[in-house]
Amino acid sequence: KNGAIASGGHTDATENDLFPALKAGLNQSTHTFNAMSGLIKKGPYRTAGMLEFALAHDDITCELIADGQHVPPVLMRMLFNAKPRDKVVIITDATKGAGLKPGTKFEMYGIPARVTKTSAEVADGRGLAGSTLTMIRAVQTAVEKAHVPLVDAVYMATLNPARQLGRDKEFGSLTKGKRADLVWFDKRFKVRGVWLDGELHHSA
Repeated sequence: KNGAIASGGHTDATENDLFPALKAGLNQSTHTFNAMSGLIKKGPYRTAGMLEFALAHDDITCELIADGQHVPPVLMRMLFNAKPRDKVVIITDATKGAGLKPGTKFEMYGIPARVTKTSAEVADGRGLAGSTLTMIRAVQTAVEKAHVPLVDAVYMATLNPARQLGRDKEFGSLTKGKRADLVWFDKRFKVRGVWLDGELHHSA
């Protein structure tokens, strides 16, 4: 009722926890597939975790870090097949390493990290440190590696997050009355132009 988004993620919750949460307003899955509970076996029985619960309920919108590293393409494809198009939000989870050259060192919450050719890792190489993903690369990965139609990938990167934030009447699509924000890219996913409020801010 206060306009807050209740999102489940980085959690060990089971379906027994999540059914009441859904009733109370849970409507999003944070970083789907990453750091969340999966199928749990207790004795002869199995209980769904956050992952299966999110895939099974169309009331829940699933975030996806679409770099092909946090979630491999086969699991990206699984999500796209399991959820309606309007219930997936492509995100970057980008840290301050985004856009920097491989080998560049930085800190994330005081933890030493470095940029690699495909992502960002903590210094000891034992885990990912967010991502170095840009949104255009996220769309490209969804299309080229998970074989999502381009129109669907763009939809998931634009209108869906705007709608989830309750801001879709302001932006998220090219519709009369909305902000004239536009990204023009070519068939190789190279950004050629960026417009904000109808004004050109970048061209290549």
